[in-house]
Amino acid sequence: MYNGYEFYFKDGSDVLTFPITPSELSIKVGSNNKTVTLIDEGDINILKSPSLIEVEFDARFPMRKYPYSRRVSSFKTYFDKFKELKENKTPFRFIVARATPGGERTWDTNIQVALEDIELQENADEGDDVIVSIKLKQYKDFGVKILKKATATT
Repeated sequence: MYNGYEFYFKDGSDVLTFPITPSELSIKVGSNNKTVTLIDEGDINILKSPSLIEVEFDARFPMRKYPYSRRVSSFKTYFDKFKELKENKTPFRFIVARATPGGERTWDTNIQVALEDIELQENADEGDDVIVSIKLKQYKDFGVKILKKATATT
């Protein structure tokens, strides 16, 4: 474990490790609750299932080795993978592995997601490093369910 956090995209047997762990991560668990106004009772909140989890972060992809970075791969390797995930409409696992400074595992984030948006930012202040804003949304498998007809017993 490197600096307490590691970020991964896992697509089948293909694992993409981020070279520099982002310094911030936003995980939003919203709701689909409905507020209704009743006559003489005011507003009530009808509780529904949670909405899909949304994840956002900015990641730095270095063009050189820094003391705090893992191995440096060509940014094109990462960009090609992001492009493949979008074009093939492929859901994948987003994993954040966490550990204490002593290396003891704490808790992980491991959810199936889709790559919603990526935005590349190049800035002279960042040198030739590329900053990528990434937005993910939880993906849930779905399909038609076939119900069996109950048979009467006598």
